[in-house]
Amino acid sequence: HNGRQYKVIVKVDDRHREKPSDIGQLYVRGNDGALVQLNNIVTIKEIPAPEALNHVDRMRAVTISAGLADGFTLGQALNYLDETSKAIIKPGMRTAYAGESKTFTESNRNLSLTFALALAVIFLVLAAQFESFRHPWIILLAVPPAVSGAVLSLAAIDGTLTIYSQIGLVILIGLVTKNAILIVEFANQLRERGADVSQAVTEAAVVRLRPILMTTCATILGALPLAVATGAGAVGRRQ
Repeated sequence: HNGRQYKVIVKVDDRHREKPSDIGQLYVRGNDGALVQLNNIVTIKEIPAPEALNHVDRMRAVTISAGLADGFTLGQALNYLDETSKAIIKPGMRTAYAGESKTFTESNRNLSLTFALALAVIFLVLAAQFESFRHPWIILLAVPPAVSGAVLSLAAIDGTLTIYSQIGLVILIGLVTKNAILIVEFANQLRERGADVSQAVTEAAVVRLRPILMTTCATILGALPLAVATGAGAVGRRQ
C-alpha cells in the first residue's frame, strides 16, 4: 500500500482453535472448487513428535550431545560410538560428528597426508644438501623406528593421536632426521679421508653422540612444561 509492503497473517478466531480437534472444522477447496470440511477426508490423531524436524544434506537429523566419562579419552569414546552405530543403525542412515569430535576425526584423517608431505619435503632438502639420492634414503631409515616407538608409547598409556600428538610426531621426524644428518655427514667426511664404511659409521656415531644427546634433551626439556601443565586445554593435550 502506497509503495510499502505489509505482512498480513490470517488466523481463525480464538474460540474456533482451542482444541486440536477444531482443525477438522476447517474447510478446504477440492479439485472441483467445492469446499470440503477436513473431518470428511482426514482423521486427526495426537501422537508424540519432535518440536522441530532438523535436516542436514536434506536428511532428517538428530543431534546427540555428550561429555567424556572419567578415565576415557575422546578417541576411545568415538571408537565406541562408531562400533555401536554400525550395530544399530539401519540402511539409509548415517552418523556425523560436530565440534571437537569433528576436528579430532578430520585431523586423524589427514595424518597420513601430513606425514607423507613432511617426508617428501625432508627428502628433497636432503637430496639438495648431499647432492645425492642415496644419502637421503639412509637418513630417512631412522624415521620408521622413531615413529613406531612413539605410537607404541601412546598405546602403552592409552593415549590417542590428537592434534597435539600429531604435531609431536612431526617434530620427532625432524629431530631424528637432524640426528641422522649429523652422523651421515661426519661419516662421509671420514670416508673422504680414506676410512672404510664400518670404521666411518662407528666413529661418526661415537663422535656425534654428545651433540645428538644435547639436541634431544633440549627438545624434551622445551616440551616438558607443556606436557605437565595443568591450565586451560591440559585435558585435551593428555587425551
